Amino acid sequence: MTEDDAKMMISIALRASRILERGVRDLRDRQSDVESKAYRLAIGTVLTTIGEELIEPVFARFPDMEPEATEEGWRKFRTDLARSYPED
Repeated sequence: MTEDDAKMMISIALRASRILERGVRDLRDRQSDVESKAYRLAIGTVLTTIGEELIEPVFARFPDMEPEATEEGWRKFRTDLARSYPED
């Protein structure tokens, strides 16, 4: 995997995470408490897997790519990725 491929992988993983998080938020008030809890738990599992199986291995292989562990560091990282890999 090249560094450019790694950036693309992170971009795709973060985009998928945003879509799933938005789904939780958008559906929250349209589901029963039981349905909402089950959905949030399932999405949480998927988000954990995205982090552990896609994002963390990329940062382990390319440690210089990992953003500063602050909200601002991640915001800048996501902004830079969005410029390089815009959504369709």
